[in-house]
Amino acid sequence: QKIKMKIFYLFALLSLATLISGNFFQGDLKIVYPMELKENYRQNEQDYRTSIATFGENPWGRKVFGNLTLAKPLDACSFIQQDSEEEFLEHPILVAMRGNCTFSMKGHYAQLAGAKMLLIVDNKDESIEKILMIEDKVLGEAVNIPLIMMTKAGGNRIINSL
Repeated sequence: QKIKMKIFYLFALLSLATLISGNFFQGDLKIVYPMELKENYRQNEQDYRTSIATFGENPWGRKVFGNLTLAKPLDACSFIQQDSEEEFLEHPILVAMRGNCTFSMKGHYAQLAGAKMLLIVDNKDESIEKILMIEDKVLGEAVNIPLIMMTKAGGNRIINSL
C-alpha cells in the first residue's frame, strides 16, 4: 500500500527589506503525514527551507494542500508518466529534482500532468533563500502552477519517504 504524504504550503510575500537582504520569496511548509517525516520536520525545520519561483500562479495568502507524488522522470524534463489514473485524481503536488532543464520546463511538464504545485529539490547544498527561480522566455508565461524549491537535505528526506 502506497503511503501518501500530505503537506500544506502557505504563500507569503516577504517585505522589501527582506528582498533587499537577498531572501526573495518564501512560504511556510507544514508536513502533516507521515508521522515520522512530520516529526523530523519539527526537529530539523532548517533543513526544509524553501524558495518560491517568480513565475507561475502563486496564490499569495492562501494555502495549497495535497498529496506528494514523485515525478517520473524525477527531473521532470519530459512528459511525466503516470502509474495509474488514481495517482493523479487529486491533482497532486509533484516532487522533482533540480537539473537537466529549466525551471519553466519542469513547471510546464508538471502542469501538463495535472499537478497543482511542483516542489523542486535542490541538487546542491546551498542557501536556498538566495536562489531566484526565474522564467525562461519560451515556457515561463505558460506555467500557471506554483513552483517551490526546497533544500537538498529536506527534499531528499521527502523523496526517500515516498
